[in-house]
Amino acid sequence: MAKKMSMKQRYAALTRDLFWEPSYVGEDEVFPYTKFEGIKIHDWSKWEDPFRLTVDAYCKYQAEKDKRLYAVLDGFAQSQGHLTLSDARYLNGMKIFLQGVTPLEYQAHRNFAYLARHLNGAGPRFAALCQSIDEMRHAQTEIHTLSNYNRYYSGFHNFSQQHDRVWYLSVPKSYFDDALSAGPFEFFIAIGFSFESKYATFEFPDWVCTQFADQFVAIVSPTPPGGINGDVVFSPQGLPIGANGGGIDVCDPSTQSSFATNCPAGNTCPSAPMPYCPLGASQLVGTGFDVWQSASLPAGHSGGTPWLRTTVPAQ
Repeated sequence: MAKKMSMKQRYAALTRDLFWEPSYVGEDEVFPYTKFEGIKIHDWSKWEDPFRLTVDAYCKYQAEKDKRLYAVLDGFAQSQGHLTLSDARYLNGMKIFLQGVTPLEYQAHRNFAYLARHLNGAGPRFAALCQSIDEMRHAQTEIHTLSNYNRYYSGFHNFSQQHDRVWYLSVPKSYFDDALSAGPFEFFIAIGFSFESKYATFEFPDWVCTQFADQFVAIVSPTPPGGINGDVVFSPQGLPIGANGGGIDVCDPSTQSSFATNCPAGNTCPSAPMPYCPLGASQLVGTGFDVWQSASLPAGHSGGTPWLRTTVPAQ
């Protein structure tokens, strides 16, 4: 009797194991668009799928989100929610949104569908497939959300024609037209952004596990793959950034005895991370966090992260 596959094995069987090496045609004929930009990928199998889902699991997950959304939309329509608007300018703003953003969601869907066919690796192809479905959902939910206003107010019905004809939408339209005609790697760069961040705090190490411990987040909406409640900045270990969360690798190793010393009595106080302050305190020099002191804390009782690079797909 065959053993039941683990979740990881089942995921591999339903995604990467469906890939095969072509034998009757060359790889360049099957995937003709991934080399002309001059970027060489030596091992496509190293590209991981950020969704870590099978198609059926992905669709069930998104269906649950849609079920909640459409329940709200039905309630809004049945209660004549459009009559409760306090500022009519909102409607004009939504017309511009529908003309300018929703068609771009559909454009993104088309390009990710193209990538789901033409990327060499099984991992990025499946990720592109899921993202393609997601972009289509975005376009559909935006249209359905605003369709209720179309019953009562003019200007919502021809948003796709307006996208092609109105001068102030020429920039986003031209931007995505160029992206659609570009190579796959240029498209990835065009629709994403990256930034570097560095977090420092006086709450580490003495005020860990207290109400005063702060946290650093960068919120992106809608939440991209890998994000948690919209937050996209994490430590190299995948932990949220903050005095309580983790990622505080820049600090003075001699402060370990002060870790969580102000943790309230009765709380389950965490142990100091190991290794403790592996990067030392040199990256705090010149920031002010290296010299500030108070009556209760000597200088050096602070911590931070190294520079963190975050790359996010733009929606």
